[in-house]
Amino acid sequence: SAGLDSAVEFLPTADELSARAVAGQGFTRPEIAVLMAYTKIQLKKQLLISQVPDDQFVNFALINYFPKALQDKAYSKYMQKHRLKRAIIATQLSNSIINEMGINFIQRLEEESGSNSPDIACAYLAAREVFDAYDLRMQIKNLGCNVDMAVQVSMLQDLNRLIRRGTRWFLRNRSGKLDIANMIKQYQPLVYELQSNIDMYLHDTRNEKLVSERKRLISAAVPEELAKRVSRFNAMFAALDIAKAAIDNKFNILEVAQVYFAIGGKLKLGWFGEMINKQPVANHWEALARAAFRDDVDRQQRHLAVNILKSNIENKDDLMHYAENWLAQRKDLFARWEFFVEELKTVTPEFTMFAVALRELLDLSQAILDTE
Repeated sequence: SAGLDSAVEFLPTADELSARAVAGQGFTRPEIAVLMAYTKIQLKKQLLISQVPDDQFVNFALINYFPKALQDKAYSKYMQKHRLKRAIIATQLSNSIINEMGINFIQRLEEESGSNSPDIACAYLAAREVFDAYDLRMQIKNLGCNVDMAVQVSMLQDLNRLIRRGTRWFLRNRSGKLDIANMIKQYQPLVYELQSNIDMYLHDTRNEKLVSERKRLISAAVPEELAKRVSRFNAMFAALDIAKAAIDNKFNILEVAQVYFAIGGKLKLGWFGEMINKQPVANHWEALARAAFRDDVDRQQRHLAVNILKSNIENKDDLMHYAENWLAQRKDLFARWEFFVEELKTVTPEFTMFAVALRELLDLSQAILDTE
């Protein structure tokens, strides 16, 4: 709570919030400002009692705190001896994280991943660098009055969704201590390579959505290159899974991407993931279940891609068709999964249905492993 006293800060009571909810209202701007301030204070406290301010990677937060005229090497050595160095870094980081990602970002990731605030901050910094979010955010904000504000807000929301998913991915797939610099070194080059080529690997509706979104942004006066990058955000959710498969197995990332998206198209995993994303949640546990279901779909798609690439492939020039043929040869294993997919298309889905369908997908993945 960071010492927040609702009465002292003139914040609404629980009854008042309930009445506002019925009226379709929320917090006022001044109330949100108060909540943001206390959220930053709490995050700063957590960072100060951790080792995050001592990580060499976050030294940029100290340097950027001072005027540009003092940021060159002649003065930076004195900054390292500043008695408030750790406090400055913690303040800068907490400000940027909450300003960019919102009040509930840390709490949401704590609930979804079981991680603490300092680890979430580390994973966020890695995700921000890997996806080049700072530069993208600046490009969007610099559009000014040339682009409708609603379009700009939508672009920023899509960017935040990508970074939030990336942050959770690093938290869920870590082994031991989070090393920000090492995560960036491992994943950034691969994500950049994939981003430049991802359009050609998308199948059917996913590619149609990407093209449609790009055209929409360009028609709204968004520069073409920026529109291309933003339109890829949804597809780039898979980037870290694909990169991990490439790193762990020493595969070429573009070969992994071809097989990964071919599987997704054939088994309609992209559609299934979208169904999960769109499922409304009524409580905290359903929100956790939805996040876990998304992760399970991505993980099984990655495992299937790796299994295919580990099989004896003589010609890698057409991996997408090879993957489709590989699946076709095991059609009997996919019949039940396809049944569930068709069933979900005809009903209003519930969380229990997703749980059963995912169980089938897990069994499918295991059955394929057993037959190899």
